[in-house]
Amino acid sequence: MSSPSRLTPEIAAGFARIALGHVTRPWPYKLDQVLTSEADLAEPRRLHPIFFGSFDWHSCVHGYWLLAAVRRRFPDHPVAVEIDARFAEAFTEANVEGERAVLRRPLSRGFERPYGWAWLLKLQAELRGVPGPWAERLAPLAADFADRFRAHLPLATYPVRAGVHSSTAFALALALDYARVAGDPDLEALLKAKALSWYGQDRDCQAWEPSGEDFLSPALMEAECLRRVLPPGDFRAWFAGFLPRAAAGEPASLFTPASVSDRSDGKIAHLDGLNLSRAWCWRNLAGALDPADPAAGAALAAAERHLDASLPHVAGDYMGEHWLASFALLALTTGEVSQGPVTAAASALREGRLVILPTETVYGLAADAGDARAVAAVYAAKGRPAFNPLIAHVASVEAAREVAVFSPDAEILAAAFWPGPLTLVLPVQPGGRVCDLARAGLDTVAVRVPAHPLARAVLAAFGGPVAAPSANRSGRPSPTTFAAAMAETGEEAAVALDGGPCEVGLESTVVSLLDQPRLLRPGRVTREEVEALVGPLAEAEADARRSPGRLTRHYAPEAPVRLEAEGPRPGEVFLAFGPAPGGAEVLNLSPAGDLVEAAANLFSFLREADGRRPSGIAVAPIPETGLGEAINDRLRRAAGAIG
Repeated sequence: MSSPSRLTPEIAAGFARIALGHVTRPWPYKLDQVLTSEADLAEPRRLHPIFFGSFDWHSCVHGYWLLAAVRRRFPDHPVAVEIDARFAEAFTEANVEGERAVLRRPLSRGFERPYGWAWLLKLQAELRGVPGPWAERLAPLAADFADRFRAHLPLATYPVRAGVHSSTAFALALALDYARVAGDPDLEALLKAKALSWYGQDRDCQAWEPSGEDFLSPALMEAECLRRVLPPGDFRAWFAGFLPRAAAGEPASLFTPASVSDRSDGKIAHLDGLNLSRAWCWRNLAGALDPADPAAGAALAAAERHLDASLPHVAGDYMGEHWLASFALLALTTGEVSQGPVTAAASALREGRLVILPTETVYGLAADAGDARAVAAVYAAKGRPAFNPLIAHVASVEAAREVAVFSPDAEILAAAFWPGPLTLVLPVQPGGRVCDLARAGLDTVAVRVPAHPLARAVLAAFGGPVAAPSANRSGRPSPTTFAAAMAETGEEAAVALDGGPCEVGLESTVVSLLDQPRLLRPGRVTREEVEALVGPLAEAEADARRSPGRLTRHYAPEAPVRLEAEGPRPGEVFLAFGPAPGGAEVLNLSPAGDLVEAAANLFSFLREADGRRPSGIAVAPIPETGLGEAINDRLRRAAGAIG
């Protein structure tokens, strides 16, 4: 009989009661302490007024993380009352200061490094989504551990490729969750840079595991770490080189659950944790791969085998019971985006406020599409003309049908390209929740389902359509990084979400399906791909006004743009394409002549060139084929050549 594949309220409450039973159990307890004198001797509860249970400090920390995670997901379950009572007793200012005092002791530099550090930050990230003062009270201790990462990582020349507490990949992965939720871009950049320097060039992993005391997979944990660091396309390419035979279930050691011979032996019981953490990793990795990649199916099947092997054993013997439920919870909640920022973004949208929202195309400035005042705030923030309609972003095809009337061609294109960078212009659904202002007074609506997991999580949590034009001010290049979005309209947003660099780097393709299929705006989904499904596309013509981004100067930097240039004139910055001489004033969209690379670089290079305050920006000829059509469309608008 297979194990449950998702977290139910009953399972969550069972896990919570396991944790409630051990986070305050004082004995047995294993201290992580260097004694400098007799004065250092003290019982665990005096040393650690919060984390004195669960056999050891780090297990107690992630026991509290489990409680916070259950409390956030199931706020109306009776167990939430018990969790609140435990938090009220544990998370006092005095107790937090007691925990901090241990860190100031001599020879405490290596205390719980890096595993306990990472779990404490993971706990703090989770508490930010739980009602109450708990995150605010624990924040000083979290800041101490964030500072320890900042101090230690520059000194850490080599990774620790272990399957136990010293694993650097595990620590970086959890610390990244914290940095993103806490809005700490400097820490995030440090963590990402270290992960790439340690693991970015790894290829053809042999996976000589497990060792007899592993509870983490060195191979899969490394992949899970880089999944959080790399853009989706780059990660898929890296994974294909790291585990090139994954589709065939090789190396077999990664696809075969570990056997646990004695669950009363604490170190051997680690192997149940290995099975659960592998299930967590395999599920996350499967979700990051192309669904058509056979490796994704192999990963999911392996996850279920590992889950079946050890989920029934999270309780029974205290050597596993004091910690295994946390790893079971990780495995059963894979595919979730950390909900602290998601909840904050959804709440802001409901309150009529604006949100910086990452998508796979560009960063958007998002508002409730049904709230005319909120939409007006978007127009005001962007300085955008009111006759230019906005795209309604929704969480699913079903949600799209609630705002638009679908034709057979719409069903075909949605099935082929959603979630993804395609917008459909359709008749508005009577009673649909997209206001007149968002539609620019038209009887049609532009709608799409984005692919970025953070955008989809926000849309699902919000529960309605969201208008999210690019987060630049009108007439400026669209932002494809969090920093660029913040520089443009960050001051106008109540919540800003960092989803990493945008994978596509161009706005979505826009196709009108009113009288006949028309291409209103080229993008990553090419004309050829659409025509293969619905036949020839007519030109925009009169339908152009129904598409976002059709104003002549919508993509213009401040400097004049000169197209089809063979090289720069004095004072110009030159955007090259293909082999070209280098130089201080040359930015090459793609030295290899790759249109996908050029598209990804287009807006950031326009922004960089404009920031140099040149007399003009000269752009090399770009082929009109495939993505070249979209790139040239943007460039002609930047040059004011379309009107």
